[in-house]
Amino acid sequence: MGTYRKPQSTDLETGTGASVRAISPAQAALEATRGFTKTFGDRVKAVTDFENQAAERDRQLAEKVANLEDLDPLNPFNDLKGEFEDLVTNLYKLDISSFEGDRSEYNKELAKINRLLGNYQGIMSSIEGTLEEYNSKSPEELKRKVARSSWIGPDGEQRLKYLELVNDPSKMGFKIKDGDIVVTYDGEDLFSGTQYLNSTKKGFGLVEYTPDMSEKIDAAGEKEYKGLGNLEQQKIIQSINLGKNYNTLTQVEKTSYNNAIEEYRRRLNESTDLAATVNESTFQRFIDDPNVYDKNKDADRTKQAIIDYLVKRKFPQSEVIKKEQTKITGATTAGQRIKGKDKDIQIKPLDFSKTFDILESDPYIKFKKVIKNIGGENFNEELIQEFRNTEDIKDLKASLNPYINKEIKIGNVNRQIAEFEIDVDSDGDIVLKPLYIENGKLMEGVKYKFDKDGMVSFENDLLQAGKEQFRESTAVTTGFDPKQDYKWTKNT
Repeated sequence: MGTYRKPQSTDLETGTGASVRAISPAQAALEATRGFTKTFGDRVKAVTDFENQAAERDRQLAEKVANLEDLDPLNPFNDLKGEFEDLVTNLYKLDISSFEGDRSEYNKELAKINRLLGNYQGIMSSIEGTLEEYNSKSPEELKRKVARSSWIGPDGEQRLKYLELVNDPSKMGFKIKDGDIVVTYDGEDLFSGTQYLNSTKKGFGLVEYTPDMSEKIDAAGEKEYKGLGNLEQQKIIQSINLGKNYNTLTQVEKTSYNNAIEEYRRRLNESTDLAATVNESTFQRFIDDPNVYDKNKDADRTKQAIIDYLVKRKFPQSEVIKKEQTKITGATTAGQRIKGKDKDIQIKPLDFSKTFDILESDPYIKFKKVIKNIGGENFNEELIQEFRNTEDIKDLKASLNPYINKEIKIGNVNRQIAEFEIDVDSDGDIVLKPLYIENGKLMEGVKYKFDKDGMVSFENDLLQAGKEQFRESTAVTTGFDPKQDYKWTKNT
């Protein structure tokens, strides 16, 4: 018993384990009858010996055919069994009839049988390897790695039939046609054995896989990651909480990677090395879409998905808490105690006075008119970047710094503001965009016209997310001795 890649075939001359070879006639018997005068007894013996040797050759060839049948539990050879038995029987007749005569027909038929047996073994060896590789992959891997582009084009329908065979080899069969083995599937001719074997030597396979781009993606990511450590920011956030009996001061030290993430994305977007990895392989790996890759429609989103993957791997979180400490700052007075009602919480008024001063200044009004005259539809990326770098816009953005890390209600969800962006909409109006972080990415949820009405809407959404975040942070410490009562209550 063996496999098609390591069979136990038998040499018909020596009887030892060997590869398939052409079978030579019994030259010894022929030579015994040539070159000298034979007696009748000698003649009878020579004929008998030749017949016995022919019978032995026939037996060994039949045994070789039977051994091929045992190699596969599916017994695909059963389809060829009868045809090979007929070929072996016909060869035996040619062997006997060619005694002391022309053996060219015998030798021709013998070569044909050996070629067919060899082709069958080669076909099954190749298919066996294909099945092993295919079945070693999970359904999710096959979804990502089997090239869908092979299913379209002039031979796409045929390729799909090959895939059906690999998914269900029980319907595979064989037959001999025009001197060649033909592989069938569900009773229909699928491909010629000789053509298949010749194609496999050139790299053809029944299943076509996409190339693995992992190494190139990783290399591009590492190249653009260098030097980003300088962009990490350390933040210290303090908040005072009014408790039932004591006021507490909480100090949180964070490392912010937002600037590093922004720069990493910019570099990856401009990377030619990363752009070279965008193809069918990465589309099927990163995009949940069963369709065939279309460069015109899918290249951009595939590239962004690769960038998201690399950013998430390098920066699982945009901010990481390094240390958090809480200390008691003083006893809570009756007026400070929170009873869970809005009227009992002293809210610090939101102060947009600096922002309003800039919005109402002559330089800003003139600047706004210039922007309006240009028109939002004419603002390309270069103009927008130039616009964002003007001093007026920088001052506007800086005036909103007190509201970073505050929560804003977007739809029915509270989002923590990570930063602000000031932009121009399609009408040429200057707009404010609070950005928040979700799944490691900066997201834009809502825009406000950058005027007084827009700021009122912005203020309302801030308060809707919780008035408590704007309560007075000045602690009253009446009757509190910091030397006696001070203690750390948390340190991580």
